[in-house]
Amino acid sequence: MSSLQHQAEAITRYLIDMESAQAVLINGEWGVGKSYFVREILTRSLENNGLNVVFYSLYGVDSLDSIREDIAYMLLQSRIGEFTIKGRKIPSFLVEKIPAIIKISARHLDVNDDISDINDSFESDLSKTVLVFDDLERASIDINVVLGFINSYLENTNAKIVIIANENEIGTSKLSTDLPQKYLVASNPHIQFEEEQTPKNKQQNNEKNVVFTHKQIIERTHALFSSDIQYATVKEKLIGLTVKINLRFEEVYDDLVNAYSSEISHEILTKMKPSVIEMFEMLGCHNLRTFIFAISIFDKLYSLLTGFDNDDDVYNRIVTDEINGCLLYTSPSPRDGL
Repeated sequence: MSSLQHQAEAITRYLIDMESAQAVLINGEWGVGKSYFVREILTRSLENNGLNVVFYSLYGVDSLDSIREDIAYMLLQSRIGEFTIKGRKIPSFLVEKIPAIIKISARHLDVNDDISDINDSFESDLSKTVLVFDDLERASIDINVVLGFINSYLENTNAKIVIIANENEIGTSKLSTDLPQKYLVASNPHIQFEEEQTPKNKQQNNEKNVVFTHKQIIERTHALFSSDIQYATVKEKLIGLTVKINLRFEEVYDDLVNAYSSEISHEILTKMKPSVIEMFEMLGCHNLRTFIFAISIFDKLYSLLTGFDNDDDVYNRIVTDEINGCLLYTSPSPRDGL
């Protein structure tokens, strides 16, 4: 069993056995495979233990009403899909249309068409449902307000909650607001960070006005205002378990190649697995999206290689160079010298 499967089982046990109503936070940098881990590995573990998993992305969501109604739609679809007619499950295409049918019918009958109200009976007990909130840091409303809503939802419905986020980016969305005022605060020489607390700096501040460079002001502004102090308090109440995700390519390489490569390139990518992983390590890149993008580019280039003998040295060199070129091209921050 891989380390990822161990993590998934531990999270599943926590969600099933937890005595207090607290959520799980899946934390990690953008592109390291948080969503992949939850969708492809954790979901399998949860469903094998009888839990129903519902995903919701907070990307760009600008109101709690939108969240409330969207979740109501998704839960209604999910729960209706459990019902049967004469022993047969309702077809999935019909399940997807039911919320819209309810809204249209309600308008024609001149009654309340708020799907949240219709869904109240389903929300009385969601103890077998896992709600996954993805892209927390990308919500367009205050993250602490979102977390307050999630906490209330967790306490009132018995739902199990998983949140996917890049904690390093929480609070940075507000960094660009009121910049002139923030720059003024950041340029105050009497505000010194721990690394600036040297006798020489203190003497300079006392003797004359300190002039910061543009770069220094930006760095000081980021240090002062990029973190969300309130978030730490809200997180302590809501989050019971935090799991740091940083997938290793060797663990997911085969699955990604199977999922995203064409039949033409699949064999060569499988054959070149050690070289590809080594190249990514050299680049210091751990972004799954980058790798998936590289696969798509390699697919297009590899389709042009026709008429070569697979055992030909020239062919093998061309393939190797193509793979390395795709990784270099798609890598966001190749190291110097490569």
